[in-house]
Amino acid sequence: MYVEVVMMEKVLIGTINSGTGGQLNLEAGTGSSVSFQGGSFADSTGVPASGSVNVYANTISPDQTNFGNAVPGGDFSATDNSGQSGVLTSFGALNNIGVEDQGGNNLEVTVPYDICLDMPASMSTMALSITSMPVWQMRNGNQGE
Repeated sequence: MYVEVVMMEKVLIGTINSGTGGQLNLEAGTGSSVSFQGGSFADSTGVPASGSVNVYANTISPDQTNFGNAVPGGDFSATDNSGQSGVLTSFGALNNIGVEDQGGNNLEVTVPYDICLDMPASMSTMALSITSMPVWQMRNGNQGE
């Protein structure tokens, strides 16, 4: 067995003020964006960030030819929290999102703040016409809702 790894470039999508937050476009022309609330960033010791912060992210569309290789668990098999196995249908993915202070130090989004992510469905998945869906994430290499 072998694994094909797709390396993705660290892409700066913009800079926002840590105190006021803001919205940044993820990829030009896609309508995808990410929003952060003001005061939501801190370093790994919990010290609130100040000043400008850099936001990095990559979007992955299911319309890309290497989509299955570009996402963790690219075979889309999944096991939910109750142990039920199934296969996921992807509407897209956000990969490598990160926030750094101006010194290049990693920052975290602190509780109780949320990140708001807006990613329109790709052309290939528009025909499914669903009104809502659960969001899945990889957690330390484990699957889960």
